[in-house]
Amino acid sequence: MQRSGGCGWHGCSPCILLPHRSYCRKSQASVGMETPLHVLSGLVLGLTPEAIHGAYSLSRTAPQITKPLELLFRFATAPLRCLPDVCILGEVRCGTTTLAEHLQSMPGTHGPFCAFHHPLDGKESFYFVGHYFGLVHPYFYRAMFPLRATRWFHTAVLGQPFLVFDGCAQYLSSPFAPELLRAAVGPDVSLLVCLREPVAQNVSWWKFEHASMQWFDSMGIPQSIEGIGHVRVLYPPATYGAALDLSRSDAVSRLYDEAEQLPPTLPGRWWIVPKRFLTWPNGQLSAASRNGGYATNVQRWHRWFDKSRFEYFELSEHAAVELPNTLRKLCERLPEAYLKRVSVEQIVTIAQHRHANPSSDSPTATVPTQRELDEATAFYAPHNEVLFELIGRRYPTWAHSKSSS
Repeated sequence: MQRSGGCGWHGCSPCILLPHRSYCRKSQASVGMETPLHVLSGLVLGLTPEAIHGAYSLSRTAPQITKPLELLFRFATAPLRCLPDVCILGEVRCGTTTLAEHLQSMPGTHGPFCAFHHPLDGKESFYFVGHYFGLVHPYFYRAMFPLRATRWFHTAVLGQPFLVFDGCAQYLSSPFAPELLRAAVGPDVSLLVCLREPVAQNVSWWKFEHASMQWFDSMGIPQSIEGIGHVRVLYPPATYGAALDLSRSDAVSRLYDEAEQLPPTLPGRWWIVPKRFLTWPNGQLSAASRNGGYATNVQRWHRWFDKSRFEYFELSEHAAVELPNTLRKLCERLPEAYLKRVSVEQIVTIAQHRHANPSSDSPTATVPTQRELDEATAFYAPHNEVLFELIGRRYPTWAHSKSSS
């Protein structure tokens, strides 16, 4: 088996795993790669007292929310598994779950394994944002997907369509996911980007995250697992306006810049992401402008994948009147081998209008004031203009700069 850890083991940290080899940014040369067993042994040997305490605390609630035995089996059989054909790069509250359900309604589609008993199970693996105790080794990403033998049996023996996808509502704004996904799947995966008018996204996100934190509290999950208190700054913000300001602060900006440079250093960290970056740098309530500033996120992804690999879906495109055209646009990004077994019109007929994962109010979330909303609208207008130029289309209902009117 090839070794897969990069030249971090040879004293050179600026390296990253690329498909079939490890590529050193400094030397532009392939180097040796460690085995998956080497990585796992490093995780055990590298446990700190803090990590052990956190794991012990989590173990008391883990049986209620996780699938530890299946997770172990999947990691053990990772070499036998396939990779996704399509990845949904969602932003939170932008229709990633709805788009995933469109895919799930198609014949022969297989979503990712999720380690949690979660309403979004089968839609997103959460892998490259560090939900698996911070592990983000590109090799083990395949553990989230079906066995290659299963794909072969369905296609070669049964003659059935077979499509594998992943989707994550954090991938678009993640500062390190693009480089890691590129290392795991190569350059040819189809990338479906979900967008929404940024102020509406922020408000929905603000409510959703507070509801999520209430759920964690109800499950008895300790705050120490998320590192609250000793690795976060100015956290948590009390209002939406404070959250937007925090996301634009120098402290959070430095964390995002540092996190974007993280992948080359991971081989020397046993591929474990430091807690201060999980699962958003400085915590989910520090992510407002990072979520709504789509242009910056798209530019980051364009550095690792060719622009031709992307398709963009604005939330309003999932409305019933727009759905047939949206599904046809989606089909243009599906593998040719899949479409040989399923026609586009068959997909359009089968898929139904869905509104998945609706927003829920939280009594702990303060209501944004009109002044906060107006300030956010003005802040996002120039960012929207950059996005329109990047993707070659405009969204008329979004705020735009006066000079473009």
